[in-house]
Amino acid sequence: MDKEALEGIIGRLKYLRGIGIGELPFTSKEKRLKGIGTEVTMCKICPLHRERKNAVCGKGNSNAAVLFAGGVPSGEDDAAGEPFTGGEGEQLANIIKAMGLETRDAYITNVIRCRPSGNRKPAPEEFSLCMPYLEREVDTIGPAVIVLLGDVPTRAVLGGEEGVGERRGRFHLYRGVKLMPTHGISSLLERPELKKDVWHDIQMVMGEIREREIDRGRL
Repeated sequence: MDKEALEGIIGRLKYLRGIGIGELPFTSKEKRLKGIGTEVTMCKICPLHRERKNAVCGKGNSNAAVLFAGGVPSGEDDAAGEPFTGGEGEQLANIIKAMGLETRDAYITNVIRCRPSGNRKPAPEEFSLCMPYLEREVDTIGPAVIVLLGDVPTRAVLGGEEGVGERRGRFHLYRGVKLMPTHGISSLLERPELKKDVWHDIQMVMGEIREREIDRGRL
């Protein structure tokens, strides 16, 4: 399929979403997530596409019980086209392992898919234009819990000026899914003393996942 034909299909899908038709229900979760990834890769709906090296797509298990969402891709993410690479990826992998899971069991993504030049803060309209990708990932996967990593995704998803400090330690609701804000991975690397707070939040997440597994008769 050539680029022009693919752009035509993407344009048609955006039109269908605009009139209230979401992901096609007869496609598998894997195909729907792959389609979202293709749209992210080709996205040019805001100026950020001119500043990126690569668009950063979400990755992971389409049936994940937990979805981790960061804020803005790092320089390493921008180069690789994947979220949470390098040292931040290793730290997140350690958190997931401490939960008794493997990285492949989770879904990992960002609110913003393109790294701004100079690591500037994305503009409000850039956040609003990127948010539908996260919404569709959440709706497709249907995780038990969403974990927001840092102030940037916390404010973008929940709105308002309150960050992690005021919102962590308790569940919120987003698109019908329980959501836990906690400290970002970069903050953990800079301030190891925050690990205690993060572990408290992650234990609450683990409890929620366990409750869903019990409800589904898997435990």
